[in-house]
Amino acid sequence: MYREIINHYKVYKRFKSNINNARELYESLIPYFNTDFQFWLQYGSLELEGKGGSLELAQNYLLQAESLRPKSVYVKNALASLYYKKSILSSDVSESFNYREQGNAIMHVLLNDKSFDDAYTYHIYCKGNYNYAIEKITEVDEMKKEFLKLKKVIQQGVESHPTNKRLKQISDVINKAYLLTAVSGDYDFPPIITDLE
Repeated sequence: MYREIINHYKVYKRFKSNINNARELYESLIPYFNTDFQFWLQYGSLELEGKGGSLELAQNYLLQAESLRPKSVYVKNALASLYYKKSILSSDVSESFNYREQGNAIMHVLLNDKSFDDAYTYHIYCKGNYNYAIEKITEVDEMKKEFLKLKKVIQQGVESHPTNKRLKQISDVINKAYLLTAVSGDYDFPPIITDLE
């Protein structure tokens, strides 16, 4: 029952029209679960979903989760997702690049860890870098290089998780974007859609 109550996906779906109601739910549970990393992970993940969340709050809650369980792959995935979002939203070029590098540093460790192969890690890495490429990179040749790198990573993910529909969808989007860079003119790159968007 506890897992069902704090699951950020279910809470977001229930309260997406008013994220403050979702926050009230989590706030009411703090006295009982403030030493549980999973609670802070879910609360922080709620703030990452959709368009109404606060990245500052997400970072605060995810860092609390990390302090309680520093080796958790799930916390690392969420932190990387946070840094990718911050990289897209930052108007400062240097800051945007640095946030992306923070996300990539976390993801490279996880992607190279042979003891843990998680489809969601491929999803976060490829979506974060794809969005960065289409939003922040202006040179077509640089964009093409990024897509080529992502094609290799997502292919590994699809091979490791052949039944994962999200990875297949991301693979299709990246392949299409790569092909679009061969055409001159305005680019209409397809978005990567997740369940909650």
